[in-house]
Amino acid sequence: MSQISDRERACIVASAHATLVGARYRNDIEKTHGAAMSAETVSNTPPAIDSFLCKRTLTVGAKTYTYYSLIEAEKNGLAGVSKLPFSLKVLLENLLRHEDGRSVTKADIEAVVAWLD
Repeated sequence: MSQISDRERACIVASAHATLVGARYRNDIEKTHGAAMSAETVSNTPPAIDSFLCKRTLTVGAKTYTYYSLIEAEKNGLAGVSKLPFSLKVLLENLLRHEDGRSVTKADIEAVVAWLD
């Protein structure tokens, strides 16, 4: 069996992570609070670490949305983000959103940007 590179690992982690974490987090909440939890009550996104200080909010009318700014991540140490292809930017934002130090680490996030090397 051949070894995969850090770049390949980062892409695999990013593409699979959204589905796994969302389902796992919702399952944990439902076990704790019962299956009657609605989509409005339960967020699929567990708290993130935000190593690159890029978590932002956007308020539209009465609703507030959370997003992770790639521009801010680049300013805060994630050099080269603006040079990534759009598809990898989408995966990178997903990793930033779900960074928990366990299933997604700071090193995983940095490996996506290292794809340029």
